[in-house]
Parts: sequence; structure tokens; C-alpha cells
Amino acid sequence: MAKVLILGYVSPNDIDTVSKLNISVIAYDTELLEKYLESTDRVLHVHVNRNTGMSRLSTKKKLYKFKHPRVYTEGLMTHFSNTGDLVYSDRQAEEFDSIKSDIVYRHAQATDAVFMYDMNVSHIRPGIGLYKDCMTVTSVVENIATYPKGTQIGYSAGYTTRRSERIAVIGIGYGSGYGRHYKGHPFVIINGVICFVIGNVCMNQLYVSVPFSADIAIGDAVVVLDNEKITTTMMASWFNTIEYEIFIRFGNSNIHTVYENTHKEFINPLFRK
Repeated sequence: MAKVLILGYVSPNDIDTVSKLNISVIAYDTELLEKYLESTDRVLHVHVNRNTGMSRLSTKKKLYKFKHPRVYTEGLMTHFSNTGDLVYSDRQAEEFDSIKSDIVYRHAQATDAVFMYDMNVSHIRPGIGLYKDCMTVTSVVENIATYPKGTQIGYSAGYTTRRSERIAVIGIGYGSGYGRHYKGHPFVIINGVICFVIGNVCMNQLYVSVPFSADIAIGDAVVVLDNEKITTTMMASWFNTIEYEIFIRFGNSNIHTVYENTHKEFINPLFRK
């Protein structure tokens, strides 16, 4: 089995390099597979993705029976799409298990399905279960001030103080992965104190209301996500999305970037240790 399996689309223009590196690809379209063969003289390592209900990069065709001297079908796979519907998931599991072949590697499932079925597989593919509690996001208090009643705060006057209020500016915004549109009462934690988000989230900052009794100052650390008091489940609810998107938002927006031409590194302050 190749060490790496690419679960997404691979262009025929890249298949020779992929094969040279002994990387496997998924097979779900006969025409695409034939284009791969036209684009390289190397052996292709493929995992046929059986469509049992996901209807993504998969097929109902018996592509696992495709025969060619340069196609090594080393894997058969599928993916559960709706584990909240037991009837639907049962049908997916039964269809995949019913496929009889001598393919060595069979893999399926999603995080929930791992615990739901004892299938005829050699490998499993848990998703969010692998990293659900592994991310912590922190920021810093960039400013803090007291404003009188009736002060308009932020873009489009997204918040107006209802009394004299102490408001802090936190160094994270939608440009760093924090949702711009929220519902409910999202909050951050500063020195153990819950501080609720107010007004419109900016690209690089957001506002929070700070109790007058709280010992909070510029430069103090801010907990945005810790998966204890502020979980991805809570954040997904605030931003009307799913937990996966919370990880992707913060992960993609705060990449550790290396500038190769200068040999200098920049680490986003949110992830600086």
C-alpha cells in the first residue's frame, strides 16, 4: 500500500508525479482513470470509492473490477453521509459489506460510524474525532476603555452602550477565523472572567464588554477557544455552522508561513507560544 492516499481530485497533468512518489489516488470515473493511463507509463495505485449514499467523488459502477496491467486496485472505500439516519446508514453499511472482492484494503466510515458498525474493513477513517479537542486559540487585549451611555461602538454603529460601559478590543477578527455574523451570546475569557462579544466583528479585532470589577489590562491573554469552557460545539452554534468549519476557519487563517526567499519566518501571534 502506498504511504499516502489523496482523497480529492487529481489532475491528469499531475498523475505522473503522483505515481512517481508512490502516492495512491481514488478511482471513481472510468474516463478519468483512462486519462491517467494516457498521461503516465507508471503503475497507478488506486482506491475505488463506492457510492453507497454520499454521492461525492464516488461511483455506483463496479470500477473495482476494472482490469489493466498498470492499474493496481489496492483499496475499496466508501463514506457514511448521514449517521443521524440509522435506516440510511444501515443501508450504506450493508451495501458496502455485500461487495465481494479480493482487494486487500477496505476502508469506510466517519467518526460516528466507527462506533456504530462492525464492518468488513481493514481500516477506518475517523474525521473530526481525531482532532475534536486538540485546538486552542488565544489572543490579546489590545485596548480597554470606559465609554458613557449612548456611545456607538464599531462599524455601522453595531453596538450602542446602554449605560457607562467598559469595553475591550481583542486582537482577533473575521480575518483570523472568528465569525463575522453570530447569534446568541458568544464570549471570550480574560483572566478567568467571561466577557461577552458586542457589536460587529472587525477584520482583525472584536469588542467585548468587560465588568468594572475585573482586573483586566492591555496585553492580557484572551482565551477564544479552549474546548473546556469555550468549545467548538458552542462556537458552531454561535456562528450557525458545524464544528469542522470552526477548525478550518482558524487553521486556514493562521498558517505558520515561511518566506523562502528571505529565510525568515512569520508566526501569527495567535499561535505564538
